Amino acid sequence: MSDEETEEPGLSLEDFYTEIIPKFWLGTTDLVHDVIGLLDTFLADQAALFEKFQARVQQDAVPDGAEIIPFPNRPEGEGDG
Repeated sequence: MSDEETEEPGLSLEDFYTEIIPKFWLGTTDLVHDVIGLLDTFLADQAALFEKFQARVQQDAVPDGAEIIPFPNRPEGEGDG
C-alpha cells in the first residue's frame, strides 16, 4: 500500500480559512440578527399587553368608595417562623 491509496482527500487549511470560516461567521451573524429581531417583536408585544393589563387593573381594581388597606410591614428582626 502506498501513501496515495490510504490518504483520504480532505479539506486543506487554506480552504478551511477561505471558505468555511467566512460562511460560519455569516451564518452566525445572520442567526443572531434574526433572533434579536424576533426578541424585539416579542418584547414589544409583551409591553403592549402589559400596558393593556395595567390599564384594566387600574380601571377595575378599586370600586368607587373602596379603601385600599396595605399589608403591614414585618419588623426587620422577625423571620418566617
